[in-house]
Amino acid sequence: MRPPRGKEVLLSVSDVDDSRSPEQNVRQRLLDVFQREGKVTERDLLRISAMTGVDYFTVSKTLEEILLHGAEGQSSQEE
Repeated sequence: MRPPRGKEVLLSVSDVDDSRSPEQNVRQRLLDVFQREGKVTERDLLRISAMTGVDYFTVSKTLEEILLHGAEGQSSQEE
């Protein structure tokens, strides 16, 4: 089945980088989605979890860490 016209496929099984740990793959995928979309939805978290084999809780915690570090980076730049 082809994706709808004008829509890009966000993740595919072939995108998984076997040379990295699953946690590194999760982090990179989350960063990619966040940079492209400006947000990460619950659906994105579920998709990343399914594609990488990493449980949903770990994926959501990784996103929290990314957002926390991003917020800390912005506040230190403002000082």
